[in-house]
Amino acid sequence: MLLLHPPLAKPGEPPAALWISPDEQRLAIGGSQSGIPVKILDLQTGRFVGNLLAHGGVVTAAGFSPDGKHLLTVEQAGVTRLWGVEDFKAAATFKIPAHIAAALVFDSDSNPVVFISGMDRMVKRVHPLDSTSETFERGHRDLVTALKVDPAGKRVVTCGRDRQTIIWD
Repeated sequence: MLLLHPPLAKPGEPPAALWISPDEQRLAIGGSQSGIPVKILDLQTGRFVGNLLAHGGVVTAAGFSPDGKHLLTVEQAGVTRLWGVEDFKAAATFKIPAHIAAALVFDSDSNPVVFISGMDRMVKRVHPLDSTSETFERGHRDLVTALKVDPAGKRVVTCGRDRQTIIWD
């Protein structure tokens, strides 16, 4: 067991999500409230090695590139940033639609693909690099509250307030 000091967050600001790098050396920790930075932890030492400070909103999804050199973060308002994991600087910023739930993968060419769902209850596949998107057929009768995608980006699973779980192929 590895106990982290200092703790991940202040009381009342619990971490909302965790993402592990492909080489299992780094952990990205996302906050549950606006303005909480994404923290980067070295999994070997248990020490924090950096903060990604630029997001002003809640980070809904993040993911490491296949080579582990970049981390893509997505916030609820649609601001999407590609970060260098060594220098913790934003290498690029993109804008995608605002959403409630999000998940992401990197395609076979190492380009990010973000899956989102918003107030319209529609699931979309968004390509931040060229601002293109595809919309899935309507499936939920109420808000989508959780969204997960397999590593290859082929299968998406959504859960909603309508108490349905849908697997999209």
